[in-house]
Amino acid sequence: MATKRVSRVSRARGTRLLCGLVGLAMAAVLASCGSSVGTTPARVASAKVSYVKNGTFTFAVADDPGNLDPLESTQTTAVNLFPFLYDPLIHVGANGKIVSGLASSWKVDGAKVTFTLRQGATCSDGSAVTPAVVAEDFNFIKNPANASPLIGTFLPNADYTVTTDASANTVTLNLSQPFGFILESLSLFPIVCGAGAVSPTSLSETASGSGPYVLTQAVPGDHYTLARRAGYEWGPGGASNSASGSPKAIVMKIVANETTAANLLLSGGLNAAVIDGPNHSRIHGSGYSYLRVVSGGVMMMFNETTGHPTADPTVRKAITMALNRGDLASIVTEGLDPTPSHSIAPAEPQACPDSAAAASIPSYNLASAKKLLTADGWKVGSNGIRSKDGETLSLTAPYLSTAAGNLPGMELAASELQKLGVHLTLDPITEGTLSQILFGTANYDIWPLLALSVPLPSTLVGLFSGPAPPDGINPAHIDNAKFNSLTAKALQTSGSAGCSLWVSAEKALFSRPDVVPMAAVVTNWELVHSSLQTFEGRITPTSIRLLKS
Repeated sequence: MATKRVSRVSRARGTRLLCGLVGLAMAAVLASCGSSVGTTPARVASAKVSYVKNGTFTFAVADDPGNLDPLESTQTTAVNLFPFLYDPLIHVGANGKIVSGLASSWKVDGAKVTFTLRQGATCSDGSAVTPAVVAEDFNFIKNPANASPLIGTFLPNADYTVTTDASANTVTLNLSQPFGFILESLSLFPIVCGAGAVSPTSLSETASGSGPYVLTQAVPGDHYTLARRAGYEWGPGGASNSASGSPKAIVMKIVANETTAANLLLSGGLNAAVIDGPNHSRIHGSGYSYLRVVSGGVMMMFNETTGHPTADPTVRKAITMALNRGDLASIVTEGLDPTPSHSIAPAEPQACPDSAAAASIPSYNLASAKKLLTADGWKVGSNGIRSKDGETLSLTAPYLSTAAGNLPGMELAASELQKLGVHLTLDPITEGTLSQILFGTANYDIWPLLALSVPLPSTLVGLFSGPAPPDGINPAHIDNAKFNSLTAKALQTSGSAGCSLWVSAEKALFSRPDVVPMAAVVTNWELVHSSLQTFEGRITPTSIRLLKS
């Protein structure tokens, strides 16, 4: 029998969940569902590829991962590190299909999903991964004392029970109601095992999982070194870590400056780094390969709290019609993707293709936008700004200053809206203050460029509906009855029927409009002497190959 995990010190669940969701969402793309999309390097496709044996693969990330506990942290860099150290029960393959992980087979029967575990899978300390071990992880995250951000993001709520059958080697999750994305969501749930499961407080600085690598050195702020495990054969679809070209060691270096990362790639100090800004042209000019991934979306969201001008649906529609989303997409992505986004969860491959929802977004038409506001009583004053009943259309607009494309994008939005008679006061913020504004002060009217890298549309239901902070995570105070009704049904419906409901729900959100997709969140992995695949921007460890020059 497994030793029962000890609960961590309780923290306020609301704050943990909100910070977790935003930490997952706001980074430049290394967070959580989707798979590899992009260009396969020409030399990798060649039959004459020559691999490096037992080499070291070094990649750069912009921030330190901080807390290393996968059941407590959704910080972007940590989420990028976890696949090297931990396995989920199942994976989403490159074609969007579910493939094996720690589980060799699975069955969904309404609100019940049963996993048969693979024989022989072990934790990094050599202990077996058993149904009891998996069950303890599920029970741990549902305990409100542990305030796990995985509840409300990967699992819709904590209203479930877990049963095991040691003789059949199965673990069964019994939900309170069906959840259409249960398999896709559980592909993101890292299983903690071994010593770390018994003493979870140790996981903040160490690792205890069944993944293909083990953590051997942690130097916060500088680098993390991992060593390959022997005998690992339970990666995605049964992948191992011992194929030709698989690295013996992994080094994750903390490189905050993109230019520095580009220089390290050119000098041979790195094998891979995310280069989304102007440096990517310099790297391409050197003949290096790249892998471009859409792993999230940039959206415009309005504060619909009573007293804000954006509580008026006519104002929201006019603002949407006054902005050229294509121009903004090109600027925000720094030319990587000039196509406006169409989805609240555009990470590829999408669990539910939803391009049809884009037809409900009000079309770009400045002249019609002006007429809308005039008919609604918003008159242009001598200063060019509209007003109505003593209220002016002067709006506070925060934006994340650490994303390179955001400032020029915000300046374009302000210029376009000035023509409409709307004045934007631009408010540059950091990730540290983002959660405080969204879920605390609510000191904003419009958020033109809010980046959300999330795995599934279900992850955002709480952000766009339900109670506002501090009782919930609906910072815009959106109350869209049609969206609420459709998502309630969609959450419980799988397959094409469920996807149809999600598309209809997005249409309801876009048509008011409450939320407007603006651009894709694009991650551009630059590679040298290596190839790899990604899972929504995160590296798939068993796919890494080191190549001879």
